[in-house]
Amino acid sequence: MFLELLLLVFLMNESNEAAEQKDTNEQTVSETIQVTASGFESLISEAPGEVTVISQEQIKEKGATNLIEAIQGHAGLFFSGEGVGGRKTITIRGLNDKHALILIDGKRIAASNAVMGHSDFEYSWIPVNSIERIEIVRGPLSALYGSEAVGGVINVITKEATPSWKSSIELGGGVREDDRGGESTRVGFYTSGPLSGDKVSLQVAATYSKNESVPFQDVPYSEIEGSEVTSVSTGLDVTLNENHFINFDATFTQDDRWRDASSRGKEYLGEYDLAKQQFSLAWKGIFSKVMADVKLYYSEIDKDAISTYKSGRVKKSTDLVSNQVLEARFYSEMGSHRLSYGGELRKEHLESATLTTKEDDAQYQALFIQDEWSTGKLLLTTGIRMDDHEFFGSEVSPRVYGVYELTENWNLKAGYGEAFNAPTLKQISPNYHARFGPHQFFGNPDLKPETSKNAEVGFHYQRARIHFRAIYFDNKIKDMIAWNKIGQEGHQAIYEGINIDKASTSGVELEYDYHPPCGFQMSGQLTFLDAKDDTTDEDLLYKPEQSGNIRLAYLFSGMNMKFGINGRYIGKQLTSGSELSTVSLPSYSILDLFATKRFNDMFEAQLYFKNITDKYLLDESDDFGYVEPGRSYGLILRASF
Repeated sequence: MFLELLLLVFLMNESNEAAEQKDTNEQTVSETIQVTASGFESLISEAPGEVTVISQEQIKEKGATNLIEAIQGHAGLFFSGEGVGGRKTITIRGLNDKHALILIDGKRIAASNAVMGHSDFEYSWIPVNSIERIEIVRGPLSALYGSEAVGGVINVITKEATPSWKSSIELGGGVREDDRGGESTRVGFYTSGPLSGDKVSLQVAATYSKNESVPFQDVPYSEIEGSEVTSVSTGLDVTLNENHFINFDATFTQDDRWRDASSRGKEYLGEYDLAKQQFSLAWKGIFSKVMADVKLYYSEIDKDAISTYKSGRVKKSTDLVSNQVLEARFYSEMGSHRLSYGGELRKEHLESATLTTKEDDAQYQALFIQDEWSTGKLLLTTGIRMDDHEFFGSEVSPRVYGVYELTENWNLKAGYGEAFNAPTLKQISPNYHARFGPHQFFGNPDLKPETSKNAEVGFHYQRARIHFRAIYFDNKIKDMIAWNKIGQEGHQAIYEGINIDKASTSGVELEYDYHPPCGFQMSGQLTFLDAKDDTTDEDLLYKPEQSGNIRLAYLFSGMNMKFGINGRYIGKQLTSGSELSTVSLPSYSILDLFATKRFNDMFEAQLYFKNITDKYLLDESDDFGYVEPGRSYGLILRASF
């Protein structure tokens, strides 16, 4: 039923065009500006890549408190369970979560997903109310950003300081209908304005959110872990003169988790204490023919994992990951060419009890250049980046992308790129030695980076009220890192990281955005995916064959009210079963409702109803390794002044 409804949205077209031509006050589908795919501002239809931009208004409609909630419902995005406390991770075009690079204003964060087990810790780095928009580029971008940008890039763009003081506050809460826990609370504050005329401006954002844990229906262990997140960010912008600008920003986030669990028949309380911080100093200079953008920044995540058993025994493990980055990017225009070029110095630091030296470092250096060449109806982008790593040596990432204007409304896009994902410090360090249960793991300094070759081709159609995209993509990955058994020590198997696996993902993405007259808004996405382990010729796990999203909204302009429905469809997918077998999981759909009322220029209220059909995945199959939260409803109050 869901797919039929989604396909209906795709097949709808603009009837009653004469009425639309007369009604100039109705909302249209505007061409959105992006910067992530090229470094320059450009329209999405002309960007060298497939880009989705999620606006601040869309984030508010979803009542999002973290990045996963904010980006749900868009083409090419998948969410995999991490097997602990209902955690999920983001994947792009069927690749792994470690192949999606997350940036904040173009800056890397200290990535934890490949270093800390069962990590979803990258999705709550900054206050959500500080976000202006989120740009998602599907496809390889190692030519611009280096390691990890294999499947794509998620760039969180924060708000700019305002020329006059503006502030907002937010209060909200929600409950689950089944009374099994999961009560939520949220508080947010944002303010921005000048400190010294138009020379110095300040912005401050703070959020607090708490979600109680949810036990399984038939056992006292946590199906969904509890969480309490406090996040504060501040930015200071200084205008030295009309051509030179300095920015300083800092973010602090305390992320606490807890869950009741059992291991080998022993019950315990599992707690995570996560402290995240990022500091950045940036200078932007505009010269006659060149613009310079230089950033020096530091990011860190510090994890304490504590297991308290009923016997009184306490087990504790700690990990700390940090990045220090100096990055310089330059932009210039020469006739029909727009050039971007620069370099990066990066030091990655890891502290862990699993290292025999307790800590280790890795140095990166990189140079890149990119040229956007406009030749009439063709916009051709070529680029190359060389990264040098102290362990595995150098890696070269080329890229070419073309956008051709077929007609006033139709664009043809096609591109090819190569990307890589560097081994983590644990995987590549000769000092890594960990014991987990009956297993031992050793790092391998001879590891090579995972590499990929990626191609895509697609069509864009754009008119005043309608936007349609159809894209085919194909990704080939080799030298994927796996743990290989190299020996036995008593009852313990010994493993070492090696480059062995190959994988491929291909598919089709369809997107539709339509704003007919009279206040309606419709959008839909549909993704068909074929994901294979080329080493075994088997389908990859947790990669749905189809997934879809639909959004329908209606704006009562005279009443300042908006009603909407968001639907997600997740198709059949495989998971691991008993005795090394695979099990097919059934498809399912999730429907959410929201209603927003603006009382005046200051006050707004939003009601939300999530999972209105109360879909419980374990009723569909006992083999689901993740959960969808049960039916819940809540209220959010917002005020701006």
